[in-house]
Amino acid sequence: MPLSTFLKLSASVATIVAVSSLLLPVFAAPAITDTKKPIAKTVPFHSPKKDKYGLPIAQIEQLLEARDTKGASAALAKVPRCKGDEDRRNMILGAILATDSNFDAAMPLFAKVKHPEEAVDCELFLAAKAFALAQNYPKAIELATIAIERSNDQKCLEIRASCYSTLARLSDAVQDYETLARTKPLWASDYLAKEANILSRMNKPNEALVVAERAVKADPTDSGAQMVKGACLEQLGRYSEAVEVLTITRNLAKKTVATKAESTFFLIRALEKRAACYKKMGKINESERDKLELKSYSDKLMDDLVGK
Repeated sequence: MPLSTFLKLSASVATIVAVSSLLLPVFAAPAITDTKKPIAKTVPFHSPKKDKYGLPIAQIEQLLEARDTKGASAALAKVPRCKGDEDRRNMILGAILATDSNFDAAMPLFAKVKHPEEAVDCELFLAAKAFALAQNYPKAIELATIAIERSNDQKCLEIRASCYSTLARLSDAVQDYETLARTKPLWASDYLAKEANILSRMNKPNEALVVAERAVKADPTDSGAQMVKGACLEQLGRYSEAVEVLTITRNLAKKTVATKAESTFFLIRALEKRAACYKKMGKINESERDKLELKSYSDKLMDDLVGK
């Protein structure tokens, strides 16, 4: 398979694997684009011990978050059915199936729910995820938005941002990633890198670079943030600076390639872009050397993808 074709295929994989869970502090930085709106203040949402149908909502939510689907099913089964509880039971049963990654079986149950606003955040996230996997992005956005407006739910913001991006609603995706970065600072580097990448897609390289620099400042060891910064510099024609940053990306990714799946992708992208920069700078030998290294890693990733 030609390398260019491979890279296009691997990009979709990277969208899934490149979500990091950084446990490092972030340095405060101001918003830099006029597309950003003030972040609404939300009151923490707490699930009731029991809902109006007598269902032990808080207990079931805890069991689902612990991935104890047998316990959640047992807790639901203990409560006798009553008039009007069909929506809640369908949502909970769907969430139980989705927790076990049985999204095909969960979808018909989620589709029956007429009043999703009665669901708790973890149920809404699982339902939104199911619809997103089924490529029904508008429905996924609708469900995620309920939890976001109620409690600024992190997982639902991630789902909605991804759906916005897929639907090319790029300004909306930028807003959600900015909200995530500012309200969930432990993961700011990853969210800002995603925001910068989208701004780059919007042909706003200067704004993208500023956001990428915030991502790097939040965590200088994040190869994803460094890669996006290097890509922004390449887009701006600042090839020498891009080479420096992409070299940092390559070196960081190589250190973690054995333990982090996304590191191989970042390593490949860094080599691809550095080779392009070297070529534009007239450094043909350096460019060809990067292409050889690039091929070795791209072959390895392809083997991993197909299970060799």
